[in-house]
Amino acid sequence: MKSRSKLGTTIALLFSTIAFILALYDIFSHNSPIEHSAYAWFIALFTLLAIIFSVSMYSAKKGAALVITLLCSITAGVLAIIVGTYWILICIVLTLIGCIMYKAAKAR
Repeated sequence: MKSRSKLGTTIALLFSTIAFILALYDIFSHNSPIEHSAYAWFIALFTLLAIIFSVSMYSAKKGAALVITLLCSITAGVLAIIVGTYWILICIVLTLIGCIMYKAAKAR
């Protein structure tokens, strides 16, 4: 069961990192319609927080890191829906699936 929780954490970390890289691309790309907008900066902030707290899920004994990762991911997902950056939304959904896998492995 330990490997399943580590797999969920790894999936959450991997896809939140990809979402952060895509958010940075949206901030600094001249081809992006949301270049330097507040939405792009907030998506980058919340995906960075999701990275930080998904790393802390590796050593967390309680569920606080999971809850904060879920909140940051959901907030970044809602902002991605508002802005229309669907690649970031796909990565955030996969991050949430990783968090669900982590919780399901811990519940057993």
